[in-house]
Amino acid sequence: MKIFVLAFLFCWKSNIASAQVFVQFSTPTAIAAGNACAGAQDVSIYAFRLATFGGAGVNTLTQVAFTMSGTATVPGDVVQYQLWRDAAGTGVLLGTSTTTTFSGLNVVYNTGTTFDFFITADIAALPVQGRTIIVNNMTNANITMSANANKFGNGTGAGGTQTIRLVPAGITGGTTICEGATTTLSI
Repeated sequence: MKIFVLAFLFCWKSNIASAQVFVQFSTPTAIAAGNACAGAQDVSIYAFRLATFGGAGVNTLTQVAFTMSGTATVPGDVVQYQLWRDAAGTGVLLGTSTTTTFSGLNVVYNTGTTFDFFITADIAALPVQGRTIIVNNMTNANITMSANANKFGNGTGAGGTQTIRLVPAGITGGTTICEGATTTLSI
């Protein structure tokens, strides 16, 4: 009886170990503080990386949630947030949200791959000057993966504060200049 129980536990433990997939959460790039002009689109507010290893098979990212500590509001200052995946230097839009949760995702990838993700914001045309967008430090608890993934790791800090700035009246075309922003002009 003891031999059977030991053999069963060993086989069961071996099967779990070979099927486990580990997902490491980290922050590849810190988003620097900056200005977000009224009407600007795709303003970077946070970045994170997921790396998978161990086991075999595929993983599916199904949800990403984040928390904010800035003063900007949706839809008054921010029209929407977007979640992007970097694909060889090209952004692939995975979802948009007017809340701080991207749900219903179906990002499938094999074990042994690494993906970088970015969260951006579209700024309203007439936001309140000086309000801020700050994404708090994300952890592995902010992501929902397929059932066979063991998540670990955390981000390395909050996203840089993005301060909303208005565009002065009479500025049209070319590069947008925000009120309160420092700009160098060459003549």
